[in-house]
This record gives sequence, C-alpha cells and structure tokens, in this order.
Amino acid sequence: MTEEQRRMSFSMNTTNVLSQGKVTSDLLCALCHAVLVDPMKCKECKNRFHRSCLTKFCRETGQCPMMCKKPKFISIEKELDKQLKGLSF
Repeated sequence: MTEEQRRMSFSMNTTNVLSQGKVTSDLLCALCHAVLVDPMKCKECKNRFHRSCLTKFCRETGQCPMMCKKPKFISIEKELDKQLKGLSF
C-alpha cells in the first residue's frame, strides 16, 4: 500500500482509531486501523477491513486495497463478534 493510499484510508474513519497497543491487529481494519465494524476478510491475503472502508476504497481506486490478483471478500462478523464483545474502551 502506498503512503497516499494509507492516508486516504486513515481519513475514512479517524473517529474510531485506537492505539494499536490496546487491541490485536486481527481486530483492526487493515485500511484505517480502527476496531472492526461490519468486518470483511479477503480470502486471498487474509487482511480484514470494515465493509465501508473496503467499499469506498474499491470504488475510488478500482483495485483491491492490498493489490490481490484475485480478491474474494467474505463477511467475518460472526467470527469476530466474541472477540469484540470483550473489549473495553
């Protein structure tokens, strides 16, 4: 990911960004680094994203955020639900 792409994705969701020391990286959006809400995962690269970040990024760039050749995105809401419920902010 280029620095410009990282800045663009970070600005998409700055209100939910936390210190990465508070949560593990598997609970954070790979684009904006906020705690996942409505999470999606790329089956090819295994990165996790907010559905809204992923949709906006793909719409604006026409590419997969991590430049996967054959990205397929799946919802992982149930998978992360238990982990997210245990967090306190």
